[in-house]
Amino acid sequence: MQHAKDAFKALGVKTDPIDAIGSLTESDFPTEEVRKLEQGIKEETRAYIKFLEGVSSDIDELRVLTTAIKGKVEDTASKEDIAMLEQKMNDLLAQDEPGDNLSLDL
Repeated sequence: MQHAKDAFKALGVKTDPIDAIGSLTESDFPTEEVRKLEQGIKEETRAYIKFLEGVSSDIDELRVLTTAIKGKVEDTASKEDIAMLEQKMNDLLAQDEPGDNLSLDL
C-alpha cells in the first residue's frame, strides 16, 4: 500500500482512494461467501446439463420410435396419411416444449 501511495504522490495524484482501500478489513472481502456462491453456480450448472442430457436422450428415443412406426405404417398407409401423422407429432412436440422449435424429420 505504501508503494502505491508513494507512486501516486510522485505523480501528484490524491491518495484518498488508496487510503480507503488500505482501511478495508478481511471481512470486506467475503471470499468464503464468494466460494459458496461459485459452488452453488457449479451445482446448478451440473443439474441443468444433466436435465438437458435427459431431454436429448428422450428426443433420440422418440426419433427411433418414430422411425420404427414409420416403417410399419408405410406398408399399409398412403403418403398423405404419413404426412398427416408426421405433422401431428411435430404439433405435439411444439406444444410440449414451447420455444424449443423441435421437429421430427421422417
